[in-house]
Parts: sequence; structure tokens; C-alpha cells
Amino acid sequence: MYTLLAQNGLWFIPPAVWYFGRQKFSKRIWMLTGLALGLFIGPASEGLYSLYWFGGLFPRPFSILGLILCFPLGMIGLIVMLFHGGLPYDLSIKIGLVQPATVVEGISRTYITIVSGVVWGGIYGSIGAAFDFAFEKQRRRLTSA
Repeated sequence: MYTLLAQNGLWFIPPAVWYFGRQKFSKRIWMLTGLALGLFIGPASEGLYSLYWFGGLFPRPFSILGLILCFPLGMIGLIVMLFHGGLPYDLSIKIGLVQPATVVEGISRTYITIVSGVVWGGIYGSIGAAFDFAFEKQRRRLTSA
């Protein structure tokens, strides 16, 4: 239960980085927000997927309400988890952190999560930096005109 809360609580970190960073780091806010999203996308999507299974635990009169609320969120989590899981897993095998064709558990799961944070943090941070660059270029063009 606490793991479910902690993993779903990770979804609040990128908006918090955006909200608190826009005052001090306004020229690099999208890079920082993308970096924060990329660092936590793996465990956060796993937490969202676990809501799918949590929906059936609601008491009898509220069970249909639990399924209506948790089923779509769980399916979104599954899609996000499938999209973000393959690349770090393959990279972990290639660099020798995880053995191929084995069940991922224990420390191997931690290694894959760390590789996921590095890979997706770099990718989403780069996308955010491109947005920051484009916004800064547009801002300069508007102020010089």
C-alpha cells in the first residue's frame, strides 16, 4: 500500500519542479521539468498501472465505482510502462547489469530503474531544452521587432 502511494506520489514531482522553478530558472524551466519527468517516469508509470489491480479492492457497494476510476488509470499506466520499459531493459542487458532471459527481480530491477532514469531523463530533458531554446528565440524576436 505504501509503495502504491509512493509511486503515484512521484507524479507530483514534475509539476512541482515547474511551479517552483519558474521563478528562479525561468529560461530553463522546460529542461528541468523534462528532466524531472524522465527521472521518475518508470516507477511512476508502474504505480499508475498498479491502480488497475487496486480497483477491485473497494467494498461491495463501491466496487463498480472503484473499477470505473481505477481501470482507465491502470490502462494508461500499462501503456506508459510498456513504452518506457523496453529501452532501459535492453540497455541494461547490453552493458551487463542484467542477465538476458531471466526474471527481473531484486537488485536487477533497481539497476533497470536507474538506467531508465538516466535514459529518459536525458531524452525528456533534451526535448525540454529544445522547447526552452525555441521559446527564447521567439521571445528575442518579439522584443527586437
